[in-house]
Formats: sequence, C-alpha cells, structure tokens
Amino acid sequence: MWGEIPAGGRLFVDAAASPGGDGSITAPFDTIAGGVTAARSTRIRSVAIAAGQYEHRIRLDDSVPGWGDAGLEITGCGQGVTTISAVVEREPLPEGGWLEFVQPVVDITGVGTDGVLIRDFTAVGGRRAVTVRGGAGLADPVVIQRLTLEESIRIGILIDGLQTVANLSEVHVAGMVEEDGLGHGIAIQTGAWVTDTVPAPTTVSSSLVEGAVGVGILAEGGWNTLTDVTVTGTLALEGELGRGIQLQSRTRADLLRVTSTGNRDAALFVHLAGREGVGISIVDSVLGDTAGSDVADTGETAGEGLSVSNGGDPVATSELVTLSGTTLSGNLRADVLVDGGALEIGPGNSFGADGQFGVVVQANGVAQGPGGGPPDVGVTELSDADSLGLIGDAIQLDGLGE
Repeated sequence: MWGEIPAGGRLFVDAAASPGGDGSITAPFDTIAGGVTAARSTRIRSVAIAAGQYEHRIRLDDSVPGWGDAGLEITGCGQGVTTISAVVEREPLPEGGWLEFVQPVVDITGVGTDGVLIRDFTAVGGRRAVTVRGGAGLADPVVIQRLTLEESIRIGILIDGLQTVANLSEVHVAGMVEEDGLGHGIAIQTGAWVTDTVPAPTTVSSSLVEGAVGVGILAEGGWNTLTDVTVTGTLALEGELGRGIQLQSRTRADLLRVTSTGNRDAALFVHLAGREGVGISIVDSVLGDTAGSDVADTGETAGEGLSVSNGGDPVATSELVTLSGTTLSGNLRADVLVDGGALEIGPGNSFGADGQFGVVVQANGVAQGPGGGPPDVGVTELSDADSLGLIGDAIQLDGLGE
C-alpha cells in the first residue's frame, strides 16, 4: 500500500506499537508526531502510518532551518483503514469551563513546503480540515491524494493564497458541519486583485464532494482545473444558496466531465468570469436537477443548471464562458441564466427545458453561438421589469486566524 521505499528511506508509525520505537518497520513509532519529528532530524522524507485510529494535527511548515518539510510524504494504509481525528485544544475560561479550538487535521504552510504529498487516509473532524496556505507548493505543487474527509467544520479543504498551489485527486469530502455561515466542501481562494498573476493552476480531479452547506466547491480569484469531479447534495444555508460549484471574482477555469447535480441552487454559478484574458470552459459535463432555494428579498425560488453573472454592474467586464457537450436538465427555474455576463453556446449541448425557462438572458447579458453567431437553442430575453432575481453573487471567506 505504501509503495516503493524512497531512496532516502522511510519511517514507520503504528498506533499499536510499543513506545520507544526507532521508526523502523520492526520497531515503529507509536505516534505520528514521533514520525514527523524524526523525519526532520534524520532528513528522511517519507512517513508511513499503519492501519488504526490516531489523533493528531499534521502541521508542516518552513520553521526548521535547512529543512522546510519540502518533499515530505505522509501516507496511510488507505481511506477508512488509517483514520486521523482532529485535535481539540482547550483554554480555561475565567468563569469556569473551557473554550475549545478544533484544529485542522492537515495544515501545510510556507514556501518551504513544496512537493509535499499527503495520501491514503480518512480525516475526521477538523476545522478547515485540510489547509494549504502561505505559498506552499509554489515551486512544486502540494499533492493531496486519496483522502476522505468526514464531519469537517467550516471548510473541508482550503487552498489559500496567491502563491499557493495544490493538486487534489481522488478526494472525497462528505458531510460538512456548518459554522458561522460556512460549510463549503473545497474552497480555493487567492486574494488576488485583477492585476495579480496566478503562477499555476490548482487542480481537482477524480473527486467527490457531497453534503456541503452553502457551496460545494468555491473558487475565488484564481486559476483552476476541475476534471472528473462530482458535486452533489449541497444544502441551502438558512434557506438560501446551496450551489454545487461557484467560480467568482475573476477566476479562470477549465471544467471537463464535471457533474453537479442534486444541489439546491445553481449547479454551476459563475460571477465575473475569467482572469488574464482567459475565461471559463465547460466541456462534456452534467449540470442539473437543482431542487431550488430562496432568492434574497424577492420571494422567488432559484434553480439553474448554469448561472453566469457580472453582478448586475453594466460597466463590469468579464471574460467569455464557453459551453459544449454538456447536458442541462431537471433544473427548477432555468437550464441557463445569463445575467449581464457573456456565454458562448457551442456544439453538443442538451437542454431539458424542464423548468420555467431553457436559456434566459437579462441585464444586457449575451448568449451567442461560436464566433458570435446565433446559438442553436432558443433564448428568452427578459426586460429589467421581468428579470429573474439572483442570490447574492459572492461569498467571501473569512480570515485564517487560528
């Protein structure tokens, strides 16, 4: 399961081992902390964790001079076989009792943590359960592979920072716990302004997000690719939202074979599309079966397969969103809603027309065919008086205070 032992060697951890081991396969450490500490002192860059139950915060950073945790591999024996639960720190209150701080299960930060590989275990609990931040992965992306996240609080996986780059593959985020209005499965945020350059894409592939609250996958102000990703069962938050995927604030992205179904609000919501002259491409995907959620201050119920918006600002510019080979059906209100943005409807799409509208355009939005010609599907244009309400365009994530 752990694969070939790297040339530099490997250290072993087993919860069932006796204390005082040396990290060898015959005398493993009995804690993950023992394995990581020994990796830093010996410069061995692989820590293998046996089957069993563990409680630990895996915190990798650039605080050790000459080390930086770069290239460190931490691997379990498989999802559901090795299980790591979040650490809960407690601080006494003056009036008695305790204030609890639930820590991430994995926390990777700093430019010295390039090429870190985390794989093959289940993480239980954790506030922002897997966090990658502070420029980690700039020179060599951090890789999160074959992880299951259960009962994560606030955010399952958070990728944060302009210079932070990560590749997520075969990740399963299930059953989020909402906190202060957040319960997102995966959140990728750069904090980048329009003039900032994003160094490389953060990728998500062969992954599943189910049971998030508010938004399943949120990408903000960056460069992302989603391939063979499924988002389903995103719940509304106080009656609103429940979006499968939301790409906002100048995000460029390529979506290939993405399935977003069974969510409350839009299967895919795009706000101010594109970055550095590049828009958003949606290919061979499925966007449908949105059950509907409330629209703030309108009394309407939203439920779109694809919603493209510039936030209702007539001077706000955004790049082109292109749609091809994609199935849109079972959506409560419209298969496609273009609200001030621009959408190119390419070949091979299928529209179910199950809801109130097939393709609807409002607020000077544009729905065109390839090269600017007419699309091969009927478009309903609404006046301002008849326009559909939109749920608040952007969801801003909070800071990263511990």
